[in-house]
Amino acid sequence: MKNIIRIIMICCALTTHFALSGCGSGGGGAQNSAVTPSGPVTAVSYYSLSSDELGLLKADTMSTESNNTGGLILRAAAHDKIIPGISAGNVFRIDIPKQDQIATGVSYPVGANSACDILFPNGENSTLLTTVSGTIKFSSYGTQNGDVIAGDFDVYVKNLLDQSRQYHEVGHFQFVPNN
Repeated sequence: MKNIIRIIMICCALTTHFALSGCGSGGGGAQNSAVTPSGPVTAVSYYSLSSDELGLLKADTMSTESNNTGGLILRAAAHDKIIPGISAGNVFRIDIPKQDQIATGVSYPVGANSACDILFPNGENSTLLTTVSGTIKFSSYGTQNGDVIAGDFDVYVKNLLDQSRQYHEVGHFQFVPNN
């Protein structure tokens, strides 16, 4: 019985090897055409976190809107936490001044009394989480619809109910307004 199983396994391995040798990069000189873009590349909104001590919800909606100073509010929200008129479902929110007040490649402080601010409501309508320190750095800040606003943040957040603990949040973001 053991010999039959061995023979079957060897046959399967040889058959798989021969069947797959004509696929992909197995010689033949053909290139994979699926890698070649077939039209213009459109920028998309996304974010990634390399440090997430708060345990943030996964945002599935990203948007931008103007704020009352002529700058922008960048929002990453969890769709299932949005309640119209009550909660925006924000996982995090970045408030930034007008484009002419921001330079790319420069680190800006965030926290109390800063031009840029990052809030982490984590899907709640109101929260006692506050960003106490850190920086945000923009790699691009487009001014037209479809332009990219992108950068990185490295911030510390405190819960006002437990001042003894800080949470470290580090991430990259890319928002495409009105896209």
